[in-house]
Amino acid sequence: MKRQFWLFVGLAIFSLNAIGDEATEKSKAELQSTLKKGMKPWSFLVERKPEASYSVTIKDENNRTIQVLDLAAPESDPEPFDAEKVIAFKDFNGDGWKDLWASEGHLSASPEPMERLFLFNPKIRKFEDQAAVFKQQGMIDSKGGRGCIVNEYRNPDNMTYSFDRYCWRNGKWKRIASKARSSRGRK
Repeated sequence: MKRQFWLFVGLAIFSLNAIGDEATEKSKAELQSTLKKGMKPWSFLVERKPEASYSVTIKDENNRTIQVLDLAAPESDPEPFDAEKVIAFKDFNGDGWKDLWASEGHLSASPEPMERLFLFNPKIRKFEDQAAVFKQQGMIDSKGGRGCIVNEYRNPDNMTYSFDRYCWRNGKWKRIASKARSSRGRK
């Protein structure tokens, strides 16, 4: 009887460890991207954390950790975890280097997602957060033209949306235009 008990306990512990390992594997994914044509790819390990956040560990072409970004998890966090819906790579400022876009949940009670933009700085080989540039964080869209973006966010009145267009000029973002509308959607 004692032998059966310990065999049962051993199998239960093994099963729980296997379930834990499987959950861990589902909560992280590695993506690769070349930051510029002709470069070797960099590695981006996206890992969901239990406290409603996730991290992106960035490794260069020599597998050296360059940077770790800690971000809030999107409220509509996909199950199973899909890193490609959480981060993406694109040259937002038109400098020839791919930048990093990240989804970060919602602002307070707003249904609008909050997105963050990190520009790659080739001089220091790191991604720089652009959140301080924008009047308010919101949805970032690259449809503003080459080297331009549109930042869409809900206004404090909760009835209108603003669409701010920024273009990369002389090494920094410059706000070119701003429009408010009573409903979502770009024209």
